[in-house]
Amino acid sequence: MKRLLARILPAAQHSVAKAPSLAPKGSQVLTRRTYQQIPIQSDTYWATSGALRLEKKTPSYDDSAIQEWKDQFPHLKDYSAADLMEWRRAFDSFDVDNDGFISQADLQKDPSFTVEKIHLLKEYDRDKNALIDFGEFVEAMMAIDMTSLRDSFAGFDPSDVILEFDRYSVTPDGSQRGRRITLDGVKHVMREHDFSVVCDHDARKLFSHMDINGDNEIDFEDFKQWLKH
Repeated sequence: MKRLLARILPAAQHSVAKAPSLAPKGSQVLTRRTYQQIPIQSDTYWATSGALRLEKKTPSYDDSAIQEWKDQFPHLKDYSAADLMEWRRAFDSFDVDNDGFISQADLQKDPSFTVEKIHLLKEYDRDKNALIDFGEFVEAMMAIDMTSLRDSFAGFDPSDVILEFDRYSVTPDGSQRGRRITLDGVKHVMREHDFSVVCDHDARKLFSHMDINGDNEIDFEDFKQWLKH
């Protein structure tokens, strides 16, 4: 970044413009220095010399890029384009230099990543190159978020478990009987527990994990059994 600023400063051009004056002839005319904003581009950052502001570029992706991710990472093939774009935005927020990989140094710059979380993420470095690619990131973060969710209920007594279930469940007739957690309820759970990404594919995946008896409904017994797994 210092090298980039060194290129910006010499390139900044300025012009001196006379301010409109109503002063008598011969009096001193005030001047105002204005800086011309010159776009300075690098592979990762865009800057303007006038404001001396560096902004990280936001990569853009088309349909061919999305298909390439699905081809490269088979476990992503069932994600919709919209879901993958949500995950890619999350990935790019950590990929500081936009090289398609996340290093430990990248993660350590984010205060939300504890040392424990970094070690968990490194377990998903399948090719052991000390870098996390996009496919590894999606797999790892979803697994970490799901484990963190279940752990957040540790130590709850039975009455607490009932209260938590009631927070996310609904009933067709508004009564307390037959309460169920729907797919929207699962998304509510994910948002409240700060999942990295909340999308349809992952909500369905979590739903299937919580639906212990496989009847396409999450009742209280399913919820209790899921917490014990």
